[in-house]
Amino acid sequence: LTVNDVAIEDSRLRTGWYRIDSVTGNDIVNNSVPMMQCGTLYPLWMKGSIPDGRERDTTVNRKVCRSGLTDTCVKEYDIKVRNCGTYRTYYLAQLDFDKSAYCFGKEEESADIMVIVSVLIVLVFVLLVVIVTIVISGTQM
Repeated sequence: LTVNDVAIEDSRLRTGWYRIDSVTGNDIVNNSVPMMQCGTLYPLWMKGSIPDGRERDTTVNRKVCRSGLTDTCVKEYDIKVRNCGTYRTYYLAQLDFDKSAYCFGKEEESADIMVIVSVLIVLVFVLLVVIVTIVISGTQM
């Protein structure tokens, strides 16, 4: 979330079952997320694991935490998660807090992308240094 972005918020979300289909990932994030992530000011992330193959066709109760200024879990909410085989569905409650939203995605992919972007930035910088060095040494001859 940047200064010019409009924060996603789930305060208008109707309580009910949802199947997520997102380019960032279809499962709720289950590691703590700091403020200003996931396109919102106060993201919600799930405590506990995503139901796996052993819990197929089973609904489990989970807690989600809302990140805030003082902690990544300033308030907890109840949700339900159901493993439907190739996807999960989520029973999400309408939130009582503005500029707050459930965080869905794959953290591993985000971390991989950040590493790739960082390496590319370093390579571009090194290439620019080499080009400048060649240009400077060429003008001194």
